[in-house]
Amino acid sequence: MCQISGHARATLKNKPLINIPLILLASSKSKIRLIAFVDY
Repeated sequence: MCQISGHARATLKNKPLINIPLILLASSKSKIRLIAFVDY
């Protein structure tokens, strides 16, 4: 989880604040979906 959180934080810095709730929603549903979204 720590690695995913760090990766998500790095992405949040590079993307609009609008993506924050989307990432949080994805993380609550599935870790894999979160990684896929971050890579997107």
